[in-house]
Amino acid sequence: MAKAKKEEFSYDEAQAEIEAIVSRLESRDKPTGFDTMISDVEKALALIKQCKKCIADAESRLAKVKSDDEADNEAEK
Repeated sequence: MAKAKKEEFSYDEAQAEIEAIVSRLESRDKPTGFDTMISDVEKALALIKQCKKCIADAESRLAKVKSDDEADNEAEK
């Protein structure tokens, strides 16, 4: 069976989806079936991994901007 294509979210979309999953899992009004719960947990973990990658990418971009700025300041001296 072919693997389903991963759905890509922006950081904000992924965070909102994680919050929605947590709300569903915590909801006592509508009990979640076991298979659905496991699927939700798997999706949340994948989204958390994606968020961590977004954060790491942002940190790299900011480090480059800082490095470029410092190089420009040194060149101006």
